[in-house]
Amino acid sequence: LIPEDWEVVRLGDIAEIQQGKTPKRDLYDDRKGYRIIKVKDFENEKFVKHYPNGERSFVKVDLGNRYTLEQGDILILSAGHSSKVVGQKIGFYNVNSNNKVFFVSELLRIRANNKTNPLFLFFSIISQKSRKQIKEEIKGGHLYPRDLVNLKIPLPPLPEQKAIATVLDKIRQAIEQTEEVIQANKELKKSLMKHFFTYGVVPPEETDKVKLKETEIGLIPEHWEIKTLKDSVDSIEYGYSVSIPANEDQKGIPIISTADITKEGKLLYNKIRKIKPPKRLTEKLILKDGDVLFNWRNSPELIGKTTVFEAEKVSKDDFYIYASFILRIRSKESESNNFYLKYLLNYYREIGTFIKLARRAVNQANYNRNEIYNLKIPLPPIDEQKQIAKILNKIDNKIEAEENKKEALEKLFKSLLNNLMTGKIRLNKNFIEKFEKEEIHQKMKELSKKLSEDKEYLEEIKEFEALSDEFIEEN
Repeated sequence: LIPEDWEVVRLGDIAEIQQGKTPKRDLYDDRKGYRIIKVKDFENEKFVKHYPNGERSFVKVDLGNRYTLEQGDILILSAGHSSKVVGQKIGFYNVNSNNKVFFVSELLRIRANNKTNPLFLFFSIISQKSRKQIKEEIKGGHLYPRDLVNLKIPLPPLPEQKAIATVLDKIRQAIEQTEEVIQANKELKKSLMKHFFTYGVVPPEETDKVKLKETEIGLIPEHWEIKTLKDSVDSIEYGYSVSIPANEDQKGIPIISTADITKEGKLLYNKIRKIKPPKRLTEKLILKDGDVLFNWRNSPELIGKTTVFEAEKVSKDDFYIYASFILRIRSKESESNNFYLKYLLNYYREIGTFIKLARRAVNQANYNRNEIYNLKIPLPPIDEQKQIAKILNKIDNKIEAEENKKEALEKLFKSLLNNLMTGKIRLNKNFIEKFEKEEIHQKMKELSKKLSEDKEYLEEIKEFEALSDEFIEEN
């Protein structure tokens, strides 16, 4: 069911669908020529990135007007290595370029006609209902223009299309801005870790005053020590070896696995599953507040991701244990701060230390207890460790707050997208009327321009323009 003043139309009746063209390899250029948009130039449901993105971002020759992009065009992935991604990666081209821009044959271009708002059409195509229709049309890992012609689109009047697109785009922009804040804080954290683990807690402009010494792990402040991890902590223990089912045992006990630790070292408490309790639940398996958890076996880029278990974030009624690919590190309060260790080990993962030191297998890397025992680390005085950890933890809290904000905005966007596109939720009539007046004014301007091209209608033009201005003042 849709509102009475809406209609259901075929995509082919409101838009032109065109497959792109991929030039020969020798026609590409890295820096100059015509910009050519590829699959890598946009993320799903995002706006296309126009700036050069790596090698072969340009083509030396004009591929023809048939394969150009204009502001407002929609791009859909039409071919890929997996049928799961074909038709599901959708982007919006929102650039008004002075030069011709082309797109490759792995993409389909959808260009709305003048009765359809391009941004509304983009949001309609990424809605759950449209995605389902697109998925049904994919055959043999390919999607062709003919497959999208009969895609059913619920279409409100043009002013309401513009109103819906405006609302959804405001939320999209808020999500994008939040992502930029998150990324900026992550870059700041990365920069600060490099600074702190080299110079300690000093302002960047005062680094020349810090007395450094050369060690086997690089330059560190003179008053810091180099110790093995074994000599800096109380204990390092392996976790419990068990297969963790996808469907958790509600009567079981929570077990933290490598999947519950993000690349940046955040522990996803809401993702932790439960298993049947081991027959012999030894004390060393039960986590205590502040325990450091180190992922010793994983794919090379993930090995070494590290987090801290915080008891205040879980139920007091549950025992938490940890899985076998995790080492539990319990710090010495007088020697090492748990959060300092967390940030240091994640920094080592970030700069590739564990990839260099680990033993490699097929798609796996191992850095076990015997090896991490002998890992040499820089140890400032305990108060300085706490200070470093406190500053980095503040940035982590800021990142987490922004990620929670982003998650809430994404839920709102998804809910409004699917409800506005089906008419289940209607926008305020007064809000839509603003776009109706805008449309009338635009039509008046277009007609005025058309009449001005004919000298015989000069007097009519003046009367019409006066009428147009009067209408604007009244509304």
